[in-house]
Amino acid sequence: MKGIFWVRRLLFSGAFLLLCGGLSLPQETQPPLSPPDNGSSLNVLIVGGGPEPDYNQVAIESNVRYVQRLLPANAQCTTLFADGDPKHDTIYYTDPAPISIGQHLYDLLIHEDSIYSADRYRPPHLLRGPDGPSRLSAIRNFFDRMHQQYTTSSDPVPLLLYFTGHGSPDRPTYANNRYDLWKPGPDLDVHTLANLLEQIPPKVPVTLIMVQCFSGGFADLLFGGGDPERPYLDRDLVGFFAALPQREAAGCTSEVNEAEYHDFTSYFFAALTGRDRLGHPVTGADYNHDGRVGMDEAFCYTLIHDPSIDTPVCTSDVFLRHFVQASDQEVFSTPWHDLLRWASPAQRAALEAISDQLQLQGESRAQTAFNLVQDDSNLRTLRSRFANAESELEGQLRDDKEILMANFPKLHGRGADREDAKKDAIDWLAQNAQKSPWKDLLEAEKRLEDLDAQEQQVECVKARQIRFVRLCKSVVLAHKLLAGNDDVLKERYLKLIKAESRSLLPPAPAFTETLSQTNTYALQPHNILRPCGCNQSINLLSKGY
Repeated sequence: MKGIFWVRRLLFSGAFLLLCGGLSLPQETQPPLSPPDNGSSLNVLIVGGGPEPDYNQVAIESNVRYVQRLLPANAQCTTLFADGDPKHDTIYYTDPAPISIGQHLYDLLIHEDSIYSADRYRPPHLLRGPDGPSRLSAIRNFFDRMHQQYTTSSDPVPLLLYFTGHGSPDRPTYANNRYDLWKPGPDLDVHTLANLLEQIPPKVPVTLIMVQCFSGGFADLLFGGGDPERPYLDRDLVGFFAALPQREAAGCTSEVNEAEYHDFTSYFFAALTGRDRLGHPVTGADYNHDGRVGMDEAFCYTLIHDPSIDTPVCTSDVFLRHFVQASDQEVFSTPWHDLLRWASPAQRAALEAISDQLQLQGESRAQTAFNLVQDDSNLRTLRSRFANAESELEGQLRDDKEILMANFPKLHGRGADREDAKKDAIDWLAQNAQKSPWKDLLEAEKRLEDLDAQEQQVECVKARQIRFVRLCKSVVLAHKLLAGNDDVLKERYLKLIKAESRSLLPPAPAFTETLSQTNTYALQPHNILRPCGCNQSINLLSKGY
C-alpha cells in the first residue's frame, strides 16, 4: 500500500468504522466435490493465495472455494493454495465484531507491527485440497502431469487455468508481468507460463482466467514465448483477465461477508454458470438467446455489472490491437449507430448498458467517452488532497503517541506490566475520546476516510469509461479486419472468437452459503472496491486503448 501502510490498512479493513456479516463456512452441510476419474470432462488448475499471510486475504480463499463448487463432478482439479498446508494459519481476515473506541484509538497510535485487534489468521477452508503450495515447482509438476496425460491419450480434454491472488508489473513496459507466488521462491511471469504451456498439445482447448492486478499482460500468451514480437501461435488458447497490464484489480478484501464481494470472479463465473457465489440464480447473460452462456457473453456481462475498478481484458482484444491498425481519430469518430450495428449481441448489450451508466448521448458517444478518459484532473486533485490529509494525520499520530506514552510509560516495557498498561491506556482513551486531542484525531481519520471514498468512486467511474472506450475500439477494429482482404488473419480471428464463445462450464446446481445473521451491516462502496493490496500505485490511464 502507498503512504502510511498501517493507517490505510485499518481504514480499508473496516475494523472499526465499518461492520460486516460473518460467514459460516461450509463444513458437513456441503459435500466435497466428487473425486476425479479417468473420464474427466475438464482438467483444471486453480492457483490461489497471496505471497504471504498478510496478503492472503479471505476473499482469495473465497474465490477458490467458489470456482471449486462450480466445476462439474467429473472434473480433474488440482488446487495449489498458499503454502499448501491445510493446518497452517495462512488466511488473513478481519474480525467483524465491533471494537471499543478506546481500542480503535490504541490501534491507531500503537500499531504493533501493523497488527490490529481485529486482525485474525486461520487455516484455509476449501471444498477440496489444497493439493500443494502456490509455488512454481508445484505448477511445473502440474504441467508435467498434463503433458504425460495428453501425450498418452487421444482425447484433448479441455484445460482450465484459474489464478486468484496478487500480481506485480514489469515496469516500464508491462511486457512480462508476474503472478505473485508463495514465498520464498520465484513468481510466475508471462514468459515462464508460456514455456510451461508448450507442454500442452496445440489441439487442447486451453482457457486462462486470471484476476490479479496487472493480469492483462498474460494475454500475450497468444504469441510465442509470451512475446508479441514473436509469431502468433496456432493453438486453441483463450484468456480473460480482470485488469489491463498497467492497472490494479479489485477483489482481495479481508472482510468476511461474501455478499459484499464485487469483482471479476464474482460476475464472470456467475454469468457463466447461472449461480452467484452465494448460490443465488443469475440470468440475463444469454445475449444471443441460443440457450447457453458463452465466455464472451460472461465477459460482457462482467463489463456491465462489476462496479469495481476492474478493467477487463480478453485475448481477442489483444489480437485486434496487435494486427489491426487504426488511429484514435478513426476509431472514436465512429457514429453510435455504426458501433451498435457492427457489435455482437453481447457487445451491443454492454455498449448500451455502459453508455446509460455514464449518461452518454448522441452519435458521438465514443469520442465523448474517449475525452472523459483523457481528463484525470478530478482524480489527481483528490489524490493530492488525500496525500496532504494522510501526511497531516501521520504528524498528528506522532504527537498524540508521545502524549499517550508520557501518561503510560510502562507501554515502553514488556511482559505483564506492559499488558496492564495497555489495558489502562485503552480504558483511558475510551473515557477521553470526545476530548482533544483524541477527538481531533478521530475527526482527522474520518476526513481521510471520506477523501478515500471519493477517490475510489471516481476511480470506479473512470474504470467504466475505460471499459466503454476499449469496447468501442474492439468493435471498430473487428469491423475493419472483417471488411478487409486478409483472409488468413480473418480466419485466425474468427477461430479465436469462436473459442471465446465456448460455454466452458455447465449450469451450476443449486447450493447455499449460510451467512451469519449477526453484524450484517453492509460495507461502504469504497471499502469493497479497494484494489487487491498489491504494493503498487494505480496507473490511471493505459496507453493504447
